[in-house]
Amino acid sequence: MERLQRCDNPEALRAAAEPLKKWPERESQGALGRAFAVWVSEVLVPDLGVPDAVRSYDLQEVLHMLETESLTWADRMRAEGERKLLLRQARTRFGEALARSLATRLEAIADADRLEEIGEWLLVCDSGDALLARLGQH
Repeated sequence: MERLQRCDNPEALRAAAEPLKKWPERESQGALGRAFAVWVSEVLVPDLGVPDAVRSYDLQEVLHMLETESLTWADRMRAEGERKLLLRQARTRFGEALARSLATRLEAIADADRLEEIGEWLLVCDSGDALLARLGQH
């Protein structure tokens, strides 16, 4: 469990959980298996942005979720970091009101490459209005 608690990225979490796949069925459905599943579902899953429907207290389902969902975790984390950076830059360059307006529009964008493109627009647009207009065109 200590190794799992120190995981700071999806790959490390998958590697730390790998030995749990080898547990016999009776152990994976026992108290420790359920405790791990609850911990992942209640502590880690909300931070990963996985929909509630994916949450489970069954260890095998949780391990499957880690394999499939954590592949997109890094992308979500990258996009979230990119959005935060864009908002800081927009706030510095064009003010708080523009940053608030931009924040609403950026929430709908999950593609990190698209967010990087918007970052380039922040550099070339002469005003916040021009930035928002360009964002509305694409």
